[in-house]
Amino acid sequence: MLQRESRLGDSFNQSNEQWHVFRTAACHDAVCGHLPYSCFTPPRAIEVGRRMEDNNYFWFEEPCPYWELEWTAEVAASLKMNEDGSVLVNLAGLARLGQPLLVGPSRKSFLVEGQAPLPPADRDWGTAAAVAVAVMGGAHIVRVHNVAAMAQVARVTDALRAQARA
Repeated sequence: MLQRESRLGDSFNQSNEQWHVFRTAACHDAVCGHLPYSCFTPPRAIEVGRRMEDNNYFWFEEPCPYWELEWTAEVAASLKMNEDGSVLVNLAGLARLGQPLLVGPSRKSFLVEGQAPLPPADRDWGTAAAVAVAVMGGAHIVRVHNVAAMAQVARVTDALRAQARA
């Protein structure tokens, strides 16, 4: 699996067709994302993010100025990118790129799939499963809330991964 990133700022102003053309030409078989360098207001970021979702982009990094936390929260709440854990379960493809991988699965909404709705503070078992999948997939760093428990999960998973390679 390849990873490609567009760093085009707000240069895609026209139609969904431009996003499809870029996706097809540059990233047809890759994990694609967009880094617009903090150039969007929330309405514009949501518009662009929806075009990205329509064309199977996987991440949208820093669409609004990083110091405008409320703007970023508004955009994140309006989009569905990465809510299904698909990047997490396909992490080995990204690991083959040879770059350090940081995964932040702690208490994410996709961790309640197949369960009764749980508030974020009650998702530590789901987080433990996601940490194990991330480490098995090649993650170098995991960002979590319950550090002591998840460190133990990561160490055990890493040891099992090492045994599997031996």
